[in-house]
Amino acid sequence: MEKNQSNSIMTNRISSQDTLKSYLEYYKKLSEPGFAVLITGEWGSGKTHQLKNALNEDEYYYVSLFGLSKASDIHGAVLAKTDPAARNRKKLASWLDHKNVGVSGFEFPVGSILSAVLDATVKDKSDIKKIIVFDDLERWAGDDYKSVLGALNYYVEHRGCRVVVLANDIKAFPEFTETKEKVFGHTIAISPQTSEAFDCFKFRVNSRTQKILTCHKDTFLGLFRLSGCKSMRVLKQAMMSIERLGEILLDDQIANDVVLKNLLSLYFVISIEVLRGEIGREELSDRMKSYLSSRDFVSELKIQEPTNTNFKPTGFARSFARYEDVVDLTEQQISDELIVQMIIDGHFDKNRLQKYLIVNEIFSPEADWPAWKTFLFFETQNDKKVEEAANEMDMQFKNRSITDLGELMHIVTLRLMRIENGLISGTPQNVIDDTKIYLDDLVAENKFPIEARSDEIRQYKVYGGFSYWNSKSSNEVITEIAKHIDLCEKKSVSQKYPTIKTELLDALKESPEVLSSLITYMDGVSARYQTVPVMCSMSTAEFLDEFLLLPVERWLDTARILKKRREMASPNNSLAPEITWFDQLERAIKDLADEQAGTLTGLRLIRIISKK
Repeated sequence: MEKNQSNSIMTNRISSQDTLKSYLEYYKKLSEPGFAVLITGEWGSGKTHQLKNALNEDEYYYVSLFGLSKASDIHGAVLAKTDPAARNRKKLASWLDHKNVGVSGFEFPVGSILSAVLDATVKDKSDIKKIIVFDDLERWAGDDYKSVLGALNYYVEHRGCRVVVLANDIKAFPEFTETKEKVFGHTIAISPQTSEAFDCFKFRVNSRTQKILTCHKDTFLGLFRLSGCKSMRVLKQAMMSIERLGEILLDDQIANDVVLKNLLSLYFVISIEVLRGEIGREELSDRMKSYLSSRDFVSELKIQEPTNTNFKPTGFARSFARYEDVVDLTEQQISDELIVQMIIDGHFDKNRLQKYLIVNEIFSPEADWPAWKTFLFFETQNDKKVEEAANEMDMQFKNRSITDLGELMHIVTLRLMRIENGLISGTPQNVIDDTKIYLDDLVAENKFPIEARSDEIRQYKVYGGFSYWNSKSSNEVITEIAKHIDLCEKKSVSQKYPTIKTELLDALKESPEVLSSLITYMDGVSARYQTVPVMCSMSTAEFLDEFLLLPVERWLDTARILKKRREMASPNNSLAPEITWFDQLERAIKDLADEQAGTLTGLRLIRIISKK
């Protein structure tokens, strides 16, 4: 017997369809080879697909072991494939059902075997020349493995059949590994054919999505390789999710290759990580919070020894670390709410997505891009455009022409990036000091924005759908600048208090809805002063005097708005100064209620306090 036909295991790791096909061409020409071929690979790696591509449809019988509970079921399944008419025959040896016979060290019921043998004899012998392909072997490997190997060995040794068996990685079943040499003479470890699978899956989506996938194929395949995932099922499902997203994007958005690539990259990697079970609804509902709670793990993942069992990073940390150099999972080209809605719930709302993209100017034409956005995409822009953008940012900083602090922080963090990469001179401390002077100048010139959004700058580090550049010193720089923003905001707001007080009291008189538009959010829409402690612009006595002049029918609605505003304030956010203000207001209302005890007014005021 040739060496290839011995019972010794020969493992051949392949990476192409051609190698598998080449070996099967050799194997199917052997006459009674005396050994089976085992094809292994990770779950979803495309074993069945590659095998069927390597063989013609009339060259094999396909039998899945999934759902079969005993060896006799295997013989029945084979008989049903090789002789379909036998499905309706009665078993010829049912009287042997409880008897067992040993074959090469395996035991199994003889009754079903005799049935298979007797029925097979009426078949033309040429049919047995077909390969019998058994799939899903791992379903048995950890359980009744001797029984299944005995059944497979019957077809190899006693019928002289060519047998190919497909299984997921079975290293987890050492007993099976030690025994399989009795059946398998050759093992092939399948490598996922990612590019070929991508092309195959591509033609299962609509023509519009095919164009997207074709244009960005290298990007998608690169991200999938970074994921380390070997499952072609995950790749297929992620591609199908791209199809659904593509259906609610506009033609001009799909034509914007630069921005679309970034948006699709974010969406694609999150889809992969959800499909493989690394992240879910909770992590995606607030991606920045998930990152902040796991960023220490992200850093340690790059240096931690795998033998350290005490190191247990979160799923989000593992996911973030995989793509950190190419995709920031906290990017807001798509909001957390929309990500959860689409990827977790499978609900794609075109109107909501388009409203978000428009408000955040995600797909604005390149000609309309601010300098920071052009520079942020420096990898896709020529040197002239990037240099012009850098010069414009420097001029904007010098002239104090940027008053939106989100936009300013993009310019600041990109300046930091340029310093750290040797594009300009300076230090991180220079960036901090210069930015503080910039902010002070805005206050002095009465240009400081009424909504500084220091909480967003400090915690979420994002503006216009894009995170600030994450460089070596960015966290420290942003934290220091955010502290100074808080100081400047207090100075600026106090300057505007007289005007703001008049605006709030006028809104109180007009209607609860108008007041709400200034101090609370409605239907997901932010209020004008949502993060600004404007209630402190007046004394509680001034506010209460105007409140008592309102028609009593509006007291409860107004009280609900105030309750909502109070709940928005915490010691850790920009509304912290209002906590004392609301405590004073409650005491003033209680004192007034006590004075009005025994009257409807007193009762109404007590009811307002009780609904706190």
